[in-house]
Amino acid sequence: MHGGDKIGGGQFVWLLLLFELGTALVLGVGTKAGQDAWIAVLFGAAGGCVLYSVYVWLYRLYPGMTLVRCAQAVLGRRLGWAVGFAYMLFFLYCAARNMRDGGDLLITSLYESTPLAAVTGLMSAVLVYVLYKGIEVLARTGEFFGMTLVGLGVVGSVLIFCSGIVRFSNLLPVLENGIQPVLAAFPETLTFPFGETVSFLTVFPFVRESVRLWRRGVIVTAIAGLVIAYNVVLNISVLGVGIFRRSVFPLLATISMVNIAEFLQRLDAIVILSFIISDFFKIAVYMFASAQVAADLFGVRQARRLATAVGLVVWAASGWIADNLPEHLWIGTSVLPVTLFLPFQIGIPVLLLAVAVVRKRVVKSS
Repeated sequence: MHGGDKIGGGQFVWLLLLFELGTALVLGVGTKAGQDAWIAVLFGAAGGCVLYSVYVWLYRLYPGMTLVRCAQAVLGRRLGWAVGFAYMLFFLYCAARNMRDGGDLLITSLYESTPLAAVTGLMSAVLVYVLYKGIEVLARTGEFFGMTLVGLGVVGSVLIFCSGIVRFSNLLPVLENGIQPVLAAFPETLTFPFGETVSFLTVFPFVRESVRLWRRGVIVTAIAGLVIAYNVVLNISVLGVGIFRRSVFPLLATISMVNIAEFLQRLDAIVILSFIISDFFKIAVYMFASAQVAADLFGVRQARRLATAVGLVVWAASGWIADNLPEHLWIGTSVLPVTLFLPFQIGIPVLLLAVAVVRKRVVKSS
């Protein structure tokens, strides 16, 4: 959030990976496809690589420009401002949704008698502090916690396999109902989590080695897709497709079934800690994006000055965006992919890119 902040290529890779894994590690992804959910995730990752390429292409046409200035350069000052304002609200809403996800998981698993506002309030306070320090501090922190997340994932996987509860037969038959269920789940697996990288249009100007943005981003998206698909395979193999589809937090249900020699049990802490780490960075990127866009819109010289205001808005919104957890999840899986995610993740960026390419060619020909 400091004007002179710059992050290295490795820091960018960890930040993007943590963002894409985010809540997708614990929440059910691609459940509409049943036991073929892992295939839907791989389809989503492939589409995510294409979307990420669109974002990088758009940024390279206007290098160094923020999202708002890019929109204004393509669409004109007033229309570009309106698009930027819409993205500011979109990023704020997405940050609030992810904060709600984290708060609901903590209340469900650990703090049943604690008010949601108290849990999300503590999360918001820490996020505001980190954002005030700047994107460079956030990215450096991401390096450490990214490696921590990998370690937790390896430990959790080993314990699950050692417990003897994995039944790969639950994945069969593959494509029992044809490709249609996979295609039906594709909009969800594309927009969540891979299409959400549209927020990195506000991060690109802060990356030192911007020449390698595309290569690194596509590799990270592919890795994230494989990790999430593996996670889905593990959940279905342990829980069965029925419980996987009904469970709010499938990975938490999976790890809770681990029982090694009646000694190693109740290892929920591994999943909870993993979720807190990845969700924290996802919320942080969304809050950073909204602050950057707001600073451009309203002429604030340093976006870090908006950290507290953004934190308060996200904290308040996380409480009223849904009355309860089932409604919150239903909105996220049934309403948002088409009504909100597709326009902001695909429609507007593709439109901006198309107009920008045409304008560049017209200028060259003249």
